[in-house]
Amino acid sequence: MIAGPLGVRFDRLPLPRLETGELAGYDLPTPARVRRWFDLAPTIGDDLFLKLYTHGAQERNYEPLLGGALSNMFRCLAEEAEQRGVELHWATAWQMYQAADRLTGQPRKQNPAKRY
Repeated sequence: MIAGPLGVRFDRLPLPRLETGELAGYDLPTPARVRRWFDLAPTIGDDLFLKLYTHGAQERNYEPLLGGALSNMFRCLAEEAEQRGVELHWATAWQMYQAADRLTGQPRKQNPAKRY
């Protein structure tokens, strides 16, 4: 399992918040959060793995995220990657696992009974 960004962030609230890469209507993506994600994301060598998540299609997330917040997030991700000289690749969780596996140089032994 590859963890998403994990750390503390200080924003408009008087208390620090735990940053986990969650995308939610009550915690919208912002340029500051995107920068923090890049800072906190796990790395293997020079490769950074940025995993974000949302809790499905909950009604309370629908309007805020689909009403423009996700579009802004994708723009902020592209801008931050460009500023850092990072190339973005979009992947499924399985593809991310396979990329990390290749980078470590220690492929996991496959169970011959499993067919993918």
